[in-house]
Amino acid sequence: MVVREPIGVVGLVLPWNFPLLMLAWKIGPSLAAGCSIEVKPAQETTLSALRVAELAHQAGGVFNVVPGGGKEAGEPLGRHPDVAVVSFTGSTATGRLFLKYAAESNLKRIVLELGGKNPAVVMNDVEDLDQVAQHVVNGAFWNMGENCSATSRLIVHREVKDALLERVQVHLQDWQLGDPLDPENRLGSMVSKAHFDKVRAYLEHARAQQLKLVTGGTTRDGVYVEPTIVDGVTPDSRLFREEIFGPVLSVTSFDTLDEALALANDTAYGLAASAYTGNLRNAIKLARGIRAGIVTVNCFGEGDASTPFGGYQESGFGGRDKSLWAPMTSTPRSRPSGSTRPDRGLSIRRLRAAALPLPHSSDPADVRRLGPHDQDRRQSSRIGVAPPSAPFAGTRTDDRHPTQRPWPAKLRRFFATCPCG
Repeated sequence: MVVREPIGVVGLVLPWNFPLLMLAWKIGPSLAAGCSIEVKPAQETTLSALRVAELAHQAGGVFNVVPGGGKEAGEPLGRHPDVAVVSFTGSTATGRLFLKYAAESNLKRIVLELGGKNPAVVMNDVEDLDQVAQHVVNGAFWNMGENCSATSRLIVHREVKDALLERVQVHLQDWQLGDPLDPENRLGSMVSKAHFDKVRAYLEHARAQQLKLVTGGTTRDGVYVEPTIVDGVTPDSRLFREEIFGPVLSVTSFDTLDEALALANDTAYGLAASAYTGNLRNAIKLARGIRAGIVTVNCFGEGDASTPFGGYQESGFGGRDKSLWAPMTSTPRSRPSGSTRPDRGLSIRRLRAAALPLPHSSDPADVRRLGPHDQDRRQSSRIGVAPPSAPFAGTRTDDRHPTQRPWPAKLRRFFATCPCG
């Protein structure tokens, strides 16, 4: 018998873009697993974590908040010998530092959810360009584009590019820019002057490269960046390759589905993606072919609380936020029943065999795939996507568990009546 037990002290290092949401994502699984937690919020957004800590103190429990910068708080947390796990959400550059801190200290476990340069692939067989335009705008500009899963690369079939961009500009008229405390505004300021300067530098780079500014490209009052669309962006451009983390959408054209897949995967990241098509076979090919942790079909989104969140390559590894997979971050120590000490040599494959069941989706509009759970990608699992060899409407095959299981009834009904494909 294998017993799962709390790993000990867990360090939770938060980003500034969703300070309260990221706090909730991380503290729930750690506390539920029985661990003590040390929360290090971003310097720009400390008050929400401190308020939650105040409420937690009233309720009782082991919940500590350590405000401060990376040098004063983040690095000591990463190097502390009594911290068993650090779960970090933020930039890839800072994620590399936590790997270094672990290597130079107690080899603590590091869970990384990092950046993304996420594609939105639009085929020429989409049935409603207006609806696609709404999702493209939401994916690129929601939260001012300060979102690791923002679909900041629009990869669109050449036949529908101009028509789609026209509709995108129409929908952008509803996205008013201004004071973020005014509910009439859907776009606010950049989080800091330093970040504003970084985003503005990309606009200057677009002008220097003589790229076509479809809309935007200007700034206001030293804090606001107009939502910007840049057309004609090629794979060698910084706008195609680097995470801007601002309201800037790059546009690249393609002619074939294979070319679209190559462009979507031409990135060091692999966090999220969206695919838009009216053909079910194309949807399956895109969802399986794009190397991203979450792939949505005909919508932009990250799934609900039951959807594991994480990605490939420089978008992170080591665990997942959300879902039934999240508590595994805080309970990797396992030992035979009756043993007095943890069996640190137990393989991760054996741990998985005793882990919680694989979650699944019954939402046909949200065809998602989990990325690999290990850096070496030896094992991966897919959700809501049937392999080509499986009977399409009858079974779902899980790569990690080769037995076939029935698909949810709602999904079977969708495939039985779907007009596309």
